[in-house]
Amino acid sequence: MQTQLYMAADSLDTAMATWRQRQQICMHPKLVDDHLYAHETSGKMIALVELMGLIHGDNGDDNLGEHRSLVFCHTPAHAALVQATLATHLPRIRTLKLDGSVPPLQRSAIVDEFNQELSIHTLVLTTSIGGLGLNLVTADTVVFVEHSWNPFVDLQAMDRVHRVGQVKPVTVYRLLAENTIEDQVLTAQRFKVATADAVVGA
Repeated sequence: MQTQLYMAADSLDTAMATWRQRQQICMHPKLVDDHLYAHETSGKMIALVELMGLIHGDNGDDNLGEHRSLVFCHTPAHAALVQATLATHLPRIRTLKLDGSVPPLQRSAIVDEFNQELSIHTLVLTTSIGGLGLNLVTADTVVFVEHSWNPFVDLQAMDRVHRVGQVKPVTVYRLLAENTIEDQVLTAQRFKVATADAVVGA
């Protein structure tokens, strides 16, 4: 069903509309069809649940492993979807969410809560809100469920854990829907980074 919806998006009126809808379908078909709400209809959500289970484990107590994670999405709707999916399928993993739906005056409180309350395992963020200026070195794992056409947006998001005070090795995961527009996004990222490196080195 996910593949069928993806291919059907080719009939939309503009290239931009096709691109946006295909990105939504890669994330979860329910974003374009409310009837397809089960996480099993999204390969990416299945992969996310499996990955987060491996990262945090579930040993039956309140300490789900030694790792803490940041999960980056593009929009508040997608961040809410990720948080709801984790709450349903991995209820022992405690999460917070930071996105544009959070009033600016409350955002620093969420960051402080995540950094200080180590029983919270995961912070779900949008790259537009969580990708700049924050110090989140209490996390050591970064998961991108979506990817920006601008590679430096994603690099800035990674830098939230690559800051002074980080004492653990950092691991970055990218969840990618193969043979979709997401392949094109990562190809564009690599080209832009290589071009920037060539200019700097010239």
